[in-house]
Amino acid sequence: MNHHLCVARVVNRRSVGGYWDARRAGESLPDCQRGVGLIEMMIVMVIGLLLVGAVGSLYLNFKKTYRIQKSQTDFQDSFRYTGTLLTGILRQAGYASMQVNGTMLVSKADVFRPNAVGSGNFTAAEQVVYGQQSTFANVTRYNLDGSTSSMAALPRDSISIRFMGGTGIYRCLGRQANLDGVQYSATFRVNGNHELECVDEVVAGAPVERDTDSLVGNAQGPRNSQLRVLGMSVWYGEDSSGNGSVDQYRRAAAVTDWTRVRSARIDFTVQAGELAPKTFSYAVYFRNAPEAG
Repeated sequence: MNHHLCVARVVNRRSVGGYWDARRAGESLPDCQRGVGLIEMMIVMVIGLLLVGAVGSLYLNFKKTYRIQKSQTDFQDSFRYTGTLLTGILRQAGYASMQVNGTMLVSKADVFRPNAVGSGNFTAAEQVVYGQQSTFANVTRYNLDGSTSSMAALPRDSISIRFMGGTGIYRCLGRQANLDGVQYSATFRVNGNHELECVDEVVAGAPVERDTDSLVGNAQGPRNSQLRVLGMSVWYGEDSSGNGSVDQYRRAAAVTDWTRVRSARIDFTVQAGELAPKTFSYAVYFRNAPEAG
């Protein structure tokens, strides 16, 4: 009923004592004064529930997106720090001060003698880099839908270096390697728990020491909180012609002369939670390595 017509009808009806009283007049209330019906209330409730569901869905999607972005940020930050530490230590390969135990160093062959102590296998004089090439193995990948799948086979190579102690020289996790006349070794590898670890050793000039430090990686707890290093491959830049320039890159099994290795490229395949695996590559030049004869 039209609102204006309804008002007009009410005004024109007789009143009792100055006020219109439907009960005393024996009339029913006009249609326009009735409350909201059940059907209307149900429609409003359904619309409200749909709106709440839509807002809830948007919130859950936003929360999931935020979690993924945060995982990616944490993931990249972790490996950025790891890459800085790894390349900084590897650059120390072949370092030796001009004086060792108070004696002037004539040739690095005097301190870097053949040494098979520890994880590195430095079989030649002046050899300061050594690597081990692993076989390829399938690895498990976590997917966003909660399932798992098998990735293409990945290697788990390792790389070892050795260097003499000195001022501004460091071991794994940033510990100082400042003992004069002491030879240190560092080996980077991926263990069975998908962690990148550094084997920190004293191999000459002092009692043999060995510590293993985990640098990055965590395969414990819920899948979306894990950070797994799935693979590690190392390519060595070899100066096969002896002219001071790298002319080819080879994996460890193909290196013909370790004393001619001048650089390395390390590729990591890493997965954070259920995100798509990523590859991180680092290159390092062994500026302290003895010149090949």
